[in-house]
Formats: sequence, C-alpha cells, structure tokens
Amino acid sequence: MSWYQLENPELLDTPCLMVHPETVKENIQKMCEIAGDAKRLMPHVKTHKMEEVARLHLEHGISSFKCATIAEAEMLAKAGAEEVLIAHQLVGPKLSRFMDLVEAYPKTFFATIVDDEGILDQIQKAVRGPGIKVGLWIDVDNGMHRSGIMPGEGAIALIQKILASPENTLSFEGLHVYDGHLRDSEFGDRKEKSDQAFSD
Repeated sequence: MSWYQLENPELLDTPCLMVHPETVKENIQKMCEIAGDAKRLMPHVKTHKMEEVARLHLEHGISSFKCATIAEAEMLAKAGAEEVLIAHQLVGPKLSRFMDLVEAYPKTFFATIVDDEGILDQIQKAVRGPGIKVGLWIDVDNGMHRSGIMPGEGAIALIQKILASPENTLSFEGLHVYDGHLRDSEFGDRKEKSDQAFSD
C-alpha cells in the first residue's frame, strides 16, 4: 500500500488534516544533510502551522524558526524553540501581543524585522522593563520591491540606531532578504540576477 493511501476512510471525520510523520522526518533529515548542520537552518512554519511538526524539527537539532504570525510564534515557543523570528514588521496592537510573548516565554528568544525608523521607535517604546531584549533583523529590498529598505545610508542608520538602543534592549541580528522574484529554474540564471541585484 502507498503511504498516502488512507485505510478505513469511512471512519474519518472530515474535514481534517493528515500528516505522514515518517515522510516528514525523512524530509527534515534531507534538509539537515543539504545544509551540513541543523543549526544552519531556520525553517518557516507558515505551511504546516503545527506544534507536532515543529517538535520533529527540534528532534533533528533545529532550534531556530521563522513564522508569519503571533499565533505561530506562540506555537513554536510552546514546542520549545530556542529562537523565533516573525518575518514581517509588527505595528499597532501586534507589538503589544509580541511583547506579551517575550514575557511569557523567557526561554525563547524572539525577533522580528524592521525597515522603517518610525516603526523602530515604536518597537523600542514597546519593550517593557529591564532585562528584556528583542532581536531585530533589517528587512532589505533586494529588487522585489514588496517590502524592505533599499541598501544604503538608510539601512546603515537603522543598524546604528539598534546598536545604540537604551539599556541594550534591542539586538541587531542581521539582514533579512526575500528573493521571491527570482524563480528561474536554472541556477546560472538565478545567480546572474542575484549578482545583478547586489551590484545595483
């Protein structure tokens, strides 16, 4: 029988989500082998959104994760993730909810992205009390023009402002780049466009 063939489908209450754990484990193992070290991976959980799958990653030595929502970040913290990056810029009520997570799960290091000085100021003001540290990645526009700050003086100013944060409450984690506009099937074509983006 094929792994994807369901036994006794008449007993299943639908709609439901079905996962084949052995196949997921095999895929995670392949990811680790390709990367060379599980610590080099930061899988995005927006596809599966499941604590059980996150735990499978953790069992393979992956401890850093990327997500899209506050709910996904909380799910990862509950699973035991060491580091969680929310890969969009938080504004308004989401900042308060984010800080709630930072306080509720002190064993997890939370980070988010920023590309605007005004939002950076809001994040700084939202940090509650001494001993709280939030990680920030600078979101860089590398040619997709969907989000991010253009490389240059503005990005450097954001980095400097993070490094100078009062009481060291903000931590500069690096540059966040999304190259979803580079979809060529040939590696050489993708590399050429990537090199061009860097030179621009």
